[in-house]
Amino acid sequence: MDGGLQLVQIKRAVFEMRDKIDRRAAAAEARMQLGSASVDSQMQEIEKEAMDMQLQDKLLAYKREMGLLPAGAEGAAAPQALPAQGETTP
Repeated sequence: MDGGLQLVQIKRAVFEMRDKIDRRAAAAEARMQLGSASVDSQMQEIEKEAMDMQLQDKLLAYKREMGLLPAGAEGAAAPQALPAQGETTP
């Protein structure tokens, strides 16, 4: 009967190890998905900012064509780079 008890203990230990591995794998997958979502949202924000910059450039070009910019304003009206998150402008 001693052998049967050891077999039950071994089976229980294997089951617990398998369960622990499954939980760790699930947690790792969840972290990976969260990281992926974060990267996706950052990429969308970058694409939006790039589109905004292109639109600003087009607006300035139209204003130049229409003569709505004051003399010498072409260089001064050029769009400036946006500060990085947490960065302040001089």
